[in-house]
Amino acid sequence: MSRIPSETAEYIALISKHQAAIYAFVRAMVPSAEDAEDIVQETNIALWTSANRFRPGSNFYAYATRIAYHKVVDHSRRRKRHHPLIVDTELAEKLAASLGEAAGGTPDRRLAALEHCVEKLDTGERGLLAQRYQRNLTVRRIARDSGRSESALQNVFSKIRHKLRLCIESTLARTAPT
Repeated sequence: MSRIPSETAEYIALISKHQAAIYAFVRAMVPSAEDAEDIVQETNIALWTSANRFRPGSNFYAYATRIAYHKVVDHSRRRKRHHPLIVDTELAEKLAASLGEAAGGTPDRRLAALEHCVEKLDTGERGLLAQRYQRNLTVRRIARDSGRSESALQNVFSKIRHKLRLCIESTLARTAPT
């Protein structure tokens, strides 16, 4: 049996260690769990084929989620040809920035901080997030159902994202390991 070089084994371990976080990152941007699973697989293939570009000691999560983000955008473009409005690319970009660039911490800490911060939102804000990301409704549909304009609702979602980003950064700063 051949032996795997230690740097290859370490890289494989990084990919394995971050699978749940990569999936959560992708799932936050894609309405379908099945699509998210496909995108994570495409991301894994890209991570493997681009292993020589990763600098050991750098932030693997940031590296992996940047690749995942591009896979989400590619997937969205392919799907829009057949199913318009599957993924709102602008929203995906904002979510990627919010989730991928939250200050400090491991992906697990960032996800825990996100969960904590979502709980701090008021009922109406949590309800909007649930409609958009759990029920997979488009902003257009939510606006129509609620009697609001799309632009007003986009502003509300923008404020919620901003509030979540600030809360996540604050939570991570308070709970940073010493």
